[in-house]
Amino acid sequence: METGSVIYACLGSLCRLVPSQLIELGLGLEASNRPFIWVVKTGDRDSELEEWFIGVRIGVEIPVRWGEEDKVGVLVKKDEVRKAVLTLMGGGGEESKSMRSRAIELGKQASKAMESGGSSNRNLSCLIKDIMKQQTQNQKG
Repeated sequence: METGSVIYACLGSLCRLVPSQLIELGLGLEASNRPFIWVVKTGDRDSELEEWFIGVRIGVEIPVRWGEEDKVGVLVKKDEVRKAVLTLMGGGGEESKSMRSRAIELGKQASKAMESGGSSNRNLSCLIKDIMKQQTQNQKG
């Protein structure tokens, strides 16, 4: 497979979409006819989503308050996902090149942040130290 020819879709552990939105996202990825790897958190899926599993401009048009995602339903339709994938994967000329270039730059920044002395590395080290300090205090007290 050619470098940069596979879509990697991962929404992270903090993003919680309703099953209907996840299904729509998956259908859009599938409709793009491009190879993709889709990382989905396991555990809290309901049967509707599990049944579906067996068988980038993505904008939010409706403002959603924190915790009210279930009330809104599907925000991004599968056709929007398909179009975004096709644009990103080369169907958008300069826009596609710009998006890919930006993704590469953000990836480099993220890697640098995790290097020794980087901002994320320092924050993670502080978190670990705080947890260890709490554990020590709890054992003493």
